[in-house]
Amino acid sequence: MGSSLLKISRGIVPDSFTDTEYVALHLSTRTDLSPDDAVVFEKESFAPIMKTAKSMDIQLRTIYKNTGGDVAAEIIRTCRNENPDFILLGGAYSVFSSDLLGGVIRKVINEVNCDVLVFSERQKIQLNSILLVLFGNGDDYLIRYAYNFFKKSNQKCDEKDVYHGLINIRFR
Repeated sequence: MGSSLLKISRGIVPDSFTDTEYVALHLSTRTDLSPDDAVVFEKESFAPIMKTAKSMDIQLRTIYKNTGGDVAAEIIRTCRNENPDFILLGGAYSVFSSDLLGGVIRKVINEVNCDVLVFSERQKIQLNSILLVLFGNGDDYLIRYAYNFFKKSNQKCDEKDVYHGLINIRFR
């Protein structure tokens, strides 16, 4: 999941933003780890994303915390301390609870002072299209994110279907 989030974030950040800091946050709710085991678990948890960061020539700072169970509170606290421009939030289905905006996601979206992009990776994917859902004033920045993503991936925007606030952008 972390590698996919890093690739997406790199894809939407404009190249002109040369001082962009990338931070990966891994939260664990495990309470059964000794301090020594936690160090090993942390290293193993970040290994895939660190490999991806190295291959993309991205300096990546990592933060590992054991929450003891309150994942939403820790994400909110970390956002307040780090003050990011946006966060890409990914997680297992259980994080989403019974609906997409349930549980942790709903709390984070309501409490942080930055844009929140939610990504639920169901399988390894090759992006062929992105569906942007626009609800009204202020949602235009989503089009800029998509444009940056397409531009950086050397894709051409083939068609835009606009229907009641939905924009389906396909690329070839």
